[in-house]
Amino acid sequence: MNIHKIFQKLIISNVILLILAIGIAFFYTPGNYINEFNDKYYAMWANDEGMLFLLLIYIIVVALHLISYYMLYKFKKNGKRIFIITLIVVNLFELFSGAYASSSVEMVLSTTSYLIGGAMLALLYFSPVGKKFNKFP
Repeated sequence: MNIHKIFQKLIISNVILLILAIGIAFFYTPGNYINEFNDKYYAMWANDEGMLFLLLIYIIVVALHLISYYMLYKFKKNGKRIFIITLIVVNLFELFSGAYASSSVEMVLSTTSYLIGGAMLALLYFSPVGKKFNKFP
């Protein structure tokens, strides 16, 4: 199979995982102990007035990350740069957001998404896929 097609299928699968994660976050109700933990510890920083600005930045970064998926799918040169920058920023937000309890379904989806993101990074820098981004349209 063509490595470029594999790369595009990884992008599609990561977008599908993101849609599933958002759907599960809205419709799946985890155990009561998870909600109690999140209400007690995680909601403390989310209720701070200064965090609204950071939440807005996070939403913009996630939107740019989705745009980078499209640009990567079309092999646009700037998509590679935007993907790397937004991936770093999203991971930094997650690192400094504090403790958060999640269900096993959320953990499986996020871990699979991280694995696919790592495979995409490996293909971007250590395979012929990365060379395709250097070509002019």
